[in-house]
Amino acid sequence: MGSIYYASAAKKFIGYSAAKGAYVIDVAGRKITALYTGTDAFQCKVDYAGKNLLLLSLDGKLRIYDLVTGALKKEGAVISAVASADTYKPVLEATARFAYIAMPAAGEILQVALADFALITKHKVSANPVRMALFGFETSESHHE
Repeated sequence: MGSIYYASAAKKFIGYSAAKGAYVIDVAGRKITALYTGTDAFQCKVDYAGKNLLLLSLDGKLRIYDLVTGALKKEGAVISAVASADTYKPVLEATARFAYIAMPAAGEILQVALADFALITKHKVSANPVRMALFGFETSESHHE
């Protein structure tokens, strides 16, 4: 595995390798279960809440997996296809409500609503955003509901 993540809410470890896919690592049960076995996923992130795994693949599809059940919750195209030879590929981060995708070639960060992939807000940033980090938590006018 190239990366190991911990999903706090699901209480599971996730192993990821672009060449092998994403796997749930059950330490207590001493087993590894495949979530995604494709070789085209170039970004893999656990959402900020630790409940879902998001995968971004070269064909531009975003996949969301429920880490409690292991089920694919949603998938759809959110960006155009990415060439595997690109030096700077899009970078993914996720919260409970949004996927944030830094698009180096466009100088933008896309804010994709996880409830509806068609709702994408573009934020112009720098010439080539190649890294991104989330701090704090999400809030909105409806956060009291």
